[in-house]
Amino acid sequence: DRANSTIERTRTGEQGSAFTLRSHFAVPKLPAPPTYTPGAPPPSPANQPTPPRALPDARSLFLTFTYTLAPLPATPMRPRAADQRVGYFTDAYVDYTSDDNPPERRRHLISRWRLEKKDPAAAVSDPKEPIRVVLDRNIPERWRPTVREAVLEWNKAFERAGFSNALAVEQQPEDADWTAFEGTRLLAVRWFAMEGPGGLAVGPSQSDPRSGEILRGAAIIPENWVRSDRAFVTDFQPRLAESGAAPGEFARRLMACTYAEDALEQAAFGLELMMLRDAIDPQGPEATRFIAGGLKAVVVHEVGHALGLRHNFKASTGVTQAQLRDAAFTASRGISNSVMDYNAPNVPLQGEAVTSYHMPGLGAYDYWAIEYGYREFAPGEEKAALAQLAARSDSDPALAYGTDEDAGGADPTIARFDLGEEPMAYAERQIKLARELWARTQARELAADDDLSIYRRNLERGFARLGQAVPLLTKYIGGLHTSRALAGSGKPLLQPVPPAQQRAALDLLLGQLFTSDSFRFDPRFMTRLGYPQHERAGHDRYVSNTDFSLAGAVASLQRGALDALMSDTAAERLADAESKVADPKTLLSYADVQQRLRDAVWSELGTKGATEVGSLRRNLQREHVRRLAASALRPASTVAADVRAVHRQLALQLEADLRKALAFKGWSAIARAHLADSQAVLAEALRAPLMRQGV
Repeated sequence: DRANSTIERTRTGEQGSAFTLRSHFAVPKLPAPPTYTPGAPPPSPANQPTPPRALPDARSLFLTFTYTLAPLPATPMRPRAADQRVGYFTDAYVDYTSDDNPPERRRHLISRWRLEKKDPAAAVSDPKEPIRVVLDRNIPERWRPTVREAVLEWNKAFERAGFSNALAVEQQPEDADWTAFEGTRLLAVRWFAMEGPGGLAVGPSQSDPRSGEILRGAAIIPENWVRSDRAFVTDFQPRLAESGAAPGEFARRLMACTYAEDALEQAAFGLELMMLRDAIDPQGPEATRFIAGGLKAVVVHEVGHALGLRHNFKASTGVTQAQLRDAAFTASRGISNSVMDYNAPNVPLQGEAVTSYHMPGLGAYDYWAIEYGYREFAPGEEKAALAQLAARSDSDPALAYGTDEDAGGADPTIARFDLGEEPMAYAERQIKLARELWARTQARELAADDDLSIYRRNLERGFARLGQAVPLLTKYIGGLHTSRALAGSGKPLLQPVPPAQQRAALDLLLGQLFTSDSFRFDPRFMTRLGYPQHERAGHDRYVSNTDFSLAGAVASLQRGALDALMSDTAAERLADAESKVADPKTLLSYADVQQRLRDAVWSELGTKGATEVGSLRRNLQREHVRRLAASALRPASTVAADVRAVHRQLALQLEADLRKALAFKGWSAIARAHLADSQAVLAEALRAPLMRQGV
């Protein structure tokens, strides 16, 4: 709407020109909701725009933009070469003058702020110009000390690197006529409100492509973190869409910092459980400290991005489970070796000691990474000094590094939201905590005027925790421990996960997800699953309670596990491991995995006279049959050789076992129909021409 869009302000100075525009977007009327014709397919959601929900009138939207046009520094900062063992964002270019042999023309420079000592001779000196950090005036006064403390945590690392007071924090005045988007040489900590639950925090920056110098950065934080009463857990709904997600689904989120959203979900789970244990009063100071700790951790994390640091998803494995239960250790060293990891809240099992719930500051890796990026060296000494500094990671587990693209790979120790030296042990703890949450929720009696939303919320919250545990476990099957070490370390880059660990992960997965008793709930509890009666539907009206599909939630978990365990990728990794060990006979094979999986999924077939196969088990068995049949029908050129051979052998075996089972007289009508259908699907797939697609 050009008539109601204006340039509100212009400002010009040494750092360039800033233009603030207030732009109006409008439509004369909103699209009519889709009409449904009985018998006709529903209209495609892609053709229906979604109007903004947070506006008084969705036909009218004002947005303010600030554009800054700034000159690059007259003298480029001295660049610093990147090293694969230290996680920095980089600026890259191709050097056509390189005479390297072999040619390595692509140069990578780390992204960092320009810091120069006032006193070059001093071991520690204030910088000539500190990094100016501005705290948004929208940050509530109650939480400004926590945010300020979080920003200043980084000064501890800079001091070790030779700079005192590297970050200078100021509060934006309430009556300021400028925004933190104007100009350069500025790191803004922004605060924003979100419509609805959840959270999303980011730490973007812009840098000089000639040198990697960061010219402007931000840490953008959602206000959802600081709902310090019971609304912190009741307003936040877990995201079931990722329950049971296979590792590949997480890999598609490479480079997207979802720390705040996922951390908020996990924090809400931990706080809810501690409240049900009566360990935290939701209206007391301990709840406020819990939330302040989470807020501080997410601010430190996002400021770290704005300082140039990438994620380090391997850092949490440098702290043992015993250390996590040691209050003195977690207070001084934290719950991980880096705040740049996605560190899950450190929630104790029942009866364990309570220590730090959140990462209280920086870890050993953070101090080391800042030193690599910011310590000053004489030009002639810098290359050797940086190489020596980076080489410390070859022998110090506290400096281990693995980032976004590594998390999508085969190394189970590079994972989001785990704690402790072994992600498998953490996954087992999460499953125990989820089941405790379910048990305590089912036993809880509500006041007469309470709504019943806690029951549904905590059921979903437990499933979300199991959904996080599944990819942690499936990555062990055919997994590889990876390293970023250089040749001088003498370390291997790829080592198969020990077979005993792979078998233990498989045992845990099958025992928790594929047994008949895994998901039994009190029927009375399952009839009391209410929606929270506020804004659930995106408007101010109350919503009606709808059924919760336990079968759908369980199937989501099981499908993710089946997809990972029966995949071509798992088969290829298990086969490739044979060339990496002296005795391949000790390894877990793809056939071993599939036989164990088959026995767990079809355990009823070994029980003569069985009378029932429950609906959850029928769904699981259908999913298993569907994958076996689909594998038999895929063209040979599109499927890994081991997958085709093993699946065909299992399909033949299972089809014969189903025919034998159908001879038993004790099956219920629905169980007999299910078994007969499964047998028929496999028989047809095994007889079908190989070029036939699908089932």
